[in-house]
Amino acid sequence: MHNCGFIIKCVAGVYDVLMEDNSICSAYAAGKFRNQNVTPLAGDKVALKLSERENEKNLITEIFPRKNALVRPPVANVDTLLITLAVKKPNPDLKLADYLICYCRLLDIEPIVLINKSDYDLSAAQNLAQQFVLSGVRAFVTQGSSPDGAEKLKDVINEGITCFSGQSAVGKSTLTNLLLGKQMFQTGGLSKKTERGRHTTRHSEIVEFAKGKWLADTPGFSLLEMPELSPEQFKELYFEYSEYAGDCRFNGCNHIHEPDCAVKQAVEENKLSKQRYDRYVELFEEIKEKWRKRYD
Repeated sequence: MHNCGFIIKCVAGVYDVLMEDNSICSAYAAGKFRNQNVTPLAGDKVALKLSERENEKNLITEIFPRKNALVRPPVANVDTLLITLAVKKPNPDLKLADYLICYCRLLDIEPIVLINKSDYDLSAAQNLAQQFVLSGVRAFVTQGSSPDGAEKLKDVINEGITCFSGQSAVGKSTLTNLLLGKQMFQTGGLSKKTERGRHTTRHSEIVEFAKGKWLADTPGFSLLEMPELSPEQFKELYFEYSEYAGDCRFNGCNHIHEPDCAVKQAVEENKLSKQRYDRYVELFEEIKEKWRKRYD
C-alpha cells in the first residue's frame, strides 16, 4: 500500500512522516537510497510503502524532486530564511548576513532579515534594517521578549518551511519559542569570558506554527556551505545592482574600480546602501582571491 507524506522529523534513521490524512507514521528509508548515496531529509515530500503485517516496517520508497536542500541544518524545500542579527551582544556580523542573502538567492529562498534585541538601541536597529530594505530584502526590527512582535512576525513569514540562521545568542531560540507559543528549544546567553554565544540547539525538528507554515530549528550558528562561485556568479547574486548595471559604461562592470559605474552612482545618491556596498567590495575581493586559488 503506497501513500504520500511529508517528513517532519528524523532521529537515528527513523523518520516521522506527516501523512495526507494528518496522521503521523514512523518509517525507514528503503535500502536503494543508501546505494544511491541519498538521505531523506526533514521537509522532503515522499512516497511510502506502508506495512501490511505487524512485524514489517513502513518504508520510504521515493523522494519527490526538491526545490533545494541545505546541509546545515539538513532540511529540504526551504522557502524562507530568517537571517537574525542583534543590535549588540553580540555585535552584528553584517558580512555574514550579506553572504547568507547570496546563499538564499542561489537556492531560491527568500531572505528576511530580523534585527533583534532592539530594546538596546531602537534607532540603530532601524538603521540596520534600512540597509537591507534598500537592497530589496524584507527586514524587520524585533524584540525577542515581545510576544506582540512574534505575532507580527508570524504574519509576514511565507507559507512553507522557514529556518532561522545567524550568530549564536542573537535570539533565534527565543524567537522560535515565541513563534510556536511554547518552550520548544533551550535558550542561552553569552559566555561571560568571550561574549560570544553558547550554542544551545540540540536537535532539528519541523513544527507547524500557523496553517501551512512550518518552522525548522537550525543547529549550528550559520549556514556557510556555499558552493564555490566565480566573481561573476557572486556579483549576479546582488539582484538590486542589476537595475542599474545596464547604465554602466562598461559591459560586465564589477561596480568597483570601473569609471562611470551606475551602481556606484546610485550608492552616492543613497538609492543603495553604502554600508552594504562597502561590504560587497570586501566580499567580492575575497571571492575573487578564492577563485584565483581554486586549483592550488
